[in-house]
Amino acid sequence: MTGGQRNEVRKVLVNCTAGMTGVGCETLRTLHTGTSNWISWGCRALFAICAIEGEPGYDAETYRRFANAQINFIASMYSTGEAFEGWGKNFMFLEHLVVIAKRDPNQNLIGSTSVRSAYNNYFLSSLTPWGDSFTFCDSLASSGCKIARNADVMMYHALFPKDVCGDFILRNQIAEDYDNVGAKTHSYIWGMALPDDVVLGSAKVNSTEANTSEADVILNESAKPDPKSSMPSDKPRHLLVRVLNAAKLSDKSVFVGKLSVPNPPQRNMEVNKLHIISQSVSPDFKMLLFPYKSGESLPTTTWNADRAAVTIAWPDQTDVVTFANGEDGRTHLKIERDGKELVDVR
Repeated sequence: MTGGQRNEVRKVLVNCTAGMTGVGCETLRTLHTGTSNWISWGCRALFAICAIEGEPGYDAETYRRFANAQINFIASMYSTGEAFEGWGKNFMFLEHLVVIAKRDPNQNLIGSTSVRSAYNNYFLSSLTPWGDSFTFCDSLASSGCKIARNADVMMYHALFPKDVCGDFILRNQIAEDYDNVGAKTHSYIWGMALPDDVVLGSAKVNSTEANTSEADVILNESAKPDPKSSMPSDKPRHLLVRVLNAAKLSDKSVFVGKLSVPNPPQRNMEVNKLHIISQSVSPDFKMLLFPYKSGESLPTTTWNADRAAVTIAWPDQTDVVTFANGEDGRTHLKIERDGKELVDVR
């Protein structure tokens, strides 16, 4: 984004987070006041809050409230690993604990008794004799006899890869022999939920070559008439979704379809979703999102010879993004502008 665009996004984040509070943010740290499953849901605000950390408008008190709410929620779990409201509809959101621990090691609850006991004791004990499913005291609460949030199970395994119990829980949660996943071709989807006023403008797969597939997708703001006007309003805003790289795309890889979202006890919600599908052993998606208005220049992107770095150029700006495979299995990212390092994510 340009400097002006970043400033506008920053203003929105400031307006959304300054003085904000949520479920569990104003309660005492006692067993029965930090137990609602809505607490960890609401603490997703930590990402928006921390996105402007140290910048004008950042509210340290808002961060403190939500961090304490998440900490109290984890602390409310029993030493057996059971949650007060049961695990049929409860979520740890372990990524919140990572955010908190990175800012204060004294508040690191990732390896706490509550978290470890859930996987080493409670989930293990709740596993059905035939495997691949779990029975909790509230299993009818829409979890489908699974741990309610796949991301928590996978993240626990990533944080504790040598934990035998965590490994066993993951195998039964995904019901697949993932030792062989790396050798198989799967259908991987890079997806984006779309609001009703955003439509697909165009989609073009520029390359279907293995390991170097590329595509351009343009999303447009829909020209829906203003409710108070008989004439459609001008909608000049667009979003470029560029597939810089994918392991394998086809001419039919990009489309917008309907996504059915469970919403018990009401009927499922239907939302539009952009699908970019790669039939591959590992999709290796590298994506560029660029918002722009009609008439503005789109960036050009050029890979170097070994596709370890891509140059993103505008008439007045040139960025170089470098990707490196870390020993920890993650992709390390570095962004340079005019030879000056801006970002280094490891």
